[in-house]
Amino acid sequence: MRDRHEIKTEIDAAQEDLEHNIAQLKEVITEKVDVRGKVHDKVEEKKVQAMDAVVRVRQTVLDVYRQARSFVREKPLVVAGIASGVLLVGTGLLAIRSKLRPRRRVSEIHGVDDLLLAIEELRQRRR
Repeated sequence: MRDRHEIKTEIDAAQEDLEHNIAQLKEVITEKVDVRGKVHDKVEEKKVQAMDAVVRVRQTVLDVYRQARSFVREKPLVVAGIASGVLLVGTGLLAIRSKLRPRRRVSEIHGVDDLLLAIEELRQRRR
């Protein structure tokens, strides 16, 4: 039969082992449950990613600007031709749109605002 000293030694060893295991479990649970820390880490990570993206976009914009500026300096006549073509097409589209716009009928005029719009449309057509 075991004596009291052996039993006390075993109980003390079991208690130390239990305390050690509880400490480890507490540490693991704290790591798993530390949502605020995890969220903070993720937010910081995303901030860094966003800043990297901003730097890349800024660099790309600057590169495109430099390329466009050098193109305009090298070939000003081409740029002037493109601009005049865009202006010509835009003017043509506006002219076509103004011809195709339906006229207001007297039955569609219900208030002073509608009357003023109809008068303005008549003035524009006569010009």
